[in-house]
Amino acid sequence: MPHENYHEHVRNIYLLHMLLRDFSPLAQNEDSQKKRQKLLDDLITLHGIDTHRYLRPRTKVLKSGSLHLAFDFAQSPHDFGRFINMVCRL
Repeated sequence: MPHENYHEHVRNIYLLHMLLRDFSPLAQNEDSQKKRQKLLDDLITLHGIDTHRYLRPRTKVLKSGSLHLAFDFAQSPHDFGRFINMVCRL
């Protein structure tokens, strides 16, 4: 069986959420208008999962200049707070 990619994983988790939500005892008492709206929202969400290129947040890639600057900040006692700030944002 091939390994599922992240989009497939998120889609499968959302489908499981839909099943558990819609077959719960609380969902049986909803009117048809609410059920139609939920179905429309679910279809829009599934379409968004399938069509968005990036589902995870984009991370910043450090440049060599940033690394040199971080080491310079680490050497100075006055700039050590800036060094900690740069390292913690990674």
